[in-house]
Amino acid sequence: MTSENPDNLGQLLAKQLSDAEAEAMRNGGAIPESALSDVARLAQFVEIRDKLKSPPRRQRWPVAVVFALTLLLASILFFTRVHETGIDLQVVLSEVELGFSADRPWTDAMQLSSLGVSGLNDVIGPPGVDALPRRSLKLIVAASQRPGQLTLAPIFLPAKSRVWLRTSEIPGSCRMSIQAQDVQFRADVLGQIDIAGIRAVQTFRSPQGFLLNSGSREAELEFVFLKKEQNPFVQHLPLQTISMFSVEQFSDADRMLARKVSSVISGVLYFESLGGRERKLRQGETLEIEPANGVLERIVVTDGKIVLEFHGIVNGIKTGDDGRTDLMPTCLEWLQARHGLSLMWGTSIYLLGLVMGVLRWAGARV
Repeated sequence: MTSENPDNLGQLLAKQLSDAEAEAMRNGGAIPESALSDVARLAQFVEIRDKLKSPPRRQRWPVAVVFALTLLLASILFFTRVHETGIDLQVVLSEVELGFSADRPWTDAMQLSSLGVSGLNDVIGPPGVDALPRRSLKLIVAASQRPGQLTLAPIFLPAKSRVWLRTSEIPGSCRMSIQAQDVQFRADVLGQIDIAGIRAVQTFRSPQGFLLNSGSREAELEFVFLKKEQNPFVQHLPLQTISMFSVEQFSDADRMLARKVSSVISGVLYFESLGGRERKLRQGETLEIEPANGVLERIVVTDGKIVLEFHGIVNGIKTGDDGRTDLMPTCLEWLQARHGLSLMWGTSIYLLGLVMGVLRWAGARV
């Protein structure tokens, strides 16, 4: 018995049991004691052998591969961010910088009580107005019983121009810088107008115009609206860049230092790709946006604040000091918002298959 191949012991035990069963059937259930003893000893031997037999050594690399793939998939879902997302931005600012990619009108005609322009290349006044400065001009509607009229014609911006818009402490006023090639401004006047550059009040009995040419310079405009509720800025403009910072200058010993400071007063950022999920913006929170295809839906200057609404596709959104926090949605967030049900079923099936595979690898019967 001991000389039998261990792989055949089970078959031998099964044969002896079959023979004993046949013998019992022939003898009315009686089994010879010797046969029963042989079967019992063999069964005990097989049991001892199975307990002492070392289990087969299993390869560990399948578990390592499955773990690595699972970790890689989780890392992609949790940490990889989508390359673009749609947003709606509603923000209140003290200053904003805008960049336009195509020729566009920037403002409608503005009814003003005063207009100051500097950084000019040339100033052409109406007939009879002499000794005008060439680099700057300031026009003020004179205080009289019959006040005059001052109108700034619509401003047309060429492609690749940049505009800085700032609030002012004077109610109903606004400051604007324009960096573009060969922008021309036209100020139409009627009635009594104080021309600050020559310290004279001129009376224009018919509409006259001042032509202000910026050339390649950066023109600075400061104006006070005749009516505070006036909103001259053209809406729905294609936007190339948007920057929400102001520059603060301060002196340190013998040096002049400058730093960028967030101009955000308040706001809300909506992520269209995440089902409209919103993120509120705190006062002074930095926000860097890289528009890919956007539209300036609305911009208004009111109560010393700039209200801006932007809609579009962006390639990057960052916040925090030096843009350390990335606000672009992760792949997992995008999948949850767009394919939540499919993600749930796919995850459940994957986990079930993973558990069953591990159990089978461990030798359990599944």
